[in-house]
Amino acid sequence: MATPNKKIRVLVVEDSLFMRKVLEGIFNADEQLQVVGNAKDGREAVALAESLKPDVITMDINMPHVDGLQATAEIMTTNPAPFAHWNSVRLNLSPSPPAPSTSTCRV
Repeated sequence: MATPNKKIRVLVVEDSLFMRKVLEGIFNADEQLQVVGNAKDGREAVALAESLKPDVITMDINMPHVDGLQATAEIMTTNPAPFAHWNSVRLNLSPSPPAPSTSTCRV
């Protein structure tokens, strides 16, 4: 939780440059949030989650190279301690429907 001196650190993972910028703008407009990084695919997300240790990661599901589900599983498996308090929440901001294989995700 944010305190007066500590903002909630957010990592934005989205393959669309437009959506990355939209999300960054939304999060940075809130004085309690700070976007500390962004990634365009799951590979970058895994690396940045390890190095930046964000409090929150917004993860797109359908991305090239490594999808959001696989990246989330890898982040939770390789370095679970900082993220042990996380609950899974899925928001689909895309106009395209999710693929059938992404309908359920448990971490």
